[in-house]
Amino acid sequence: MLAAPNEQDQPRIGFVLAKKQIKRAVDRNRVKRLIRESFRAHQHDIAALDLVILARSGITGLDNQQIREMIDALWFRLKQPHGRQANGNRNKRRQTGR
Repeated sequence: MLAAPNEQDQPRIGFVLAKKQIKRAVDRNRVKRLIRESFRAHQHDIAALDLVILARSGITGLDNQQIREMIDALWFRLKQPHGRQANGNRNKRRQTGR
């Protein structure tokens, strides 16, 4: 997944599902449908970002539940603080000058 801030009030989503990676249109459409469904459920918790989902060839071997779990894990990561701010110990060291 790639993410970049946008100028709008809501997140937007795009897909990269290459025919070379996922051969059958049925499989590409299934993956897109599952991602869209999950995005609709989580979009109110996600900041105003432009998101691009990159799917790989191995995804076709997964069932719907496994794909949903992977996507939900991505949304969870987006909601978490990033970088050094996520680790309280590092922030304390910086503030005390050590």
